[in-house]
Amino acid sequence: MKKRLLLTLLPLAFLVAACSGANKPAASSSQTPNPSTSQPSGDTSSAAGDTSSAAGDDSSEAEPEDERAYDALKEEGVEVGIGSVYYTLESQPADPNMSASYNLKGLSVTEGEKIKLYNDGTAVQAWAQADSDNGIYPNYNERPQSTKYEEFTVTETSDEADMYVHISESTGDFMIWLTPTNDGTEGGGEVDPGDDPTPVTPGEGEVAVSFAVPYGVDFGQALFVSGAFNNWQAEVNYRLTWSDGDVWVGEFALTEGTQFKVVVAPYDGGNIVRYEAGDNRVASADLQVTAWQE
Repeated sequence: MKKRLLLTLLPLAFLVAACSGANKPAASSSQTPNPSTSQPSGDTSSAAGDTSSAAGDDSSEAEPEDERAYDALKEEGVEVGIGSVYYTLESQPADPNMSASYNLKGLSVTEGEKIKLYNDGTAVQAWAQADSDNGIYPNYNERPQSTKYEEFTVTETSDEADMYVHISESTGDFMIWLTPTNDGTEGGGEVDPGDDPTPVTPGEGEVAVSFAVPYGVDFGQALFVSGAFNNWQAEVNYRLTWSDGDVWVGEFALTEGTQFKVVVAPYDGGNIVRYEAGDNRVASADLQVTAWQE
């Protein structure tokens, strides 16, 4: 009985609604038209189809974005914020003296963008390794390298930058590199000093001495060449460049016969922390230093 009553009342309800609609005054021109009643339903469907098609055209013309980027921290693992987006760094076999190593290759970065590093959602301070001649680095031109920072600035635009992050096995500190293209290695330079685009030209009485010394140092430190030519100091002009695998590379013109050693000191120079053992080295033609003397 209830079902019959409902079906009977429905036509009556439609009739009342139709009558009331006919008596309702039309909307004035000052009122905003309702887009749902401004055209027949068939046209609406057609317009929606056109809109979808136009949207498809726009998306096909837009430049593809990096699918690895996302808008909010996942708070899992090691992540990096570059500008307004985030990335998860890919875990790699740990380098020597590191408890963990990560990288992310083929990044697009823009000069002036800010970089922050996160571990499980918490911002961490990191050492930014750099040298003045190679690569793009988070903070080389604005801050000293002998201090950890929580935020860095990209100093050069690149469409194929590589990022490397390591965690010290002894201290738990983070270290970050940003290199310009994936043609180079961490730290920006090539391991073979002979590939240097500006090779050393020795002057009269000088010889070219090249270095490729595998040696791990603490964060904020570097290898230097120290000798009689600079009063046995650690000077930035004689600092070696870090490259992949903790190999410190460089080439210098030294007076033939001068004595020197490879030493460890703060990245910006200063007090020497450690001298290599053994007798002093002696500069000679085509000398290649390839090991730390224990």
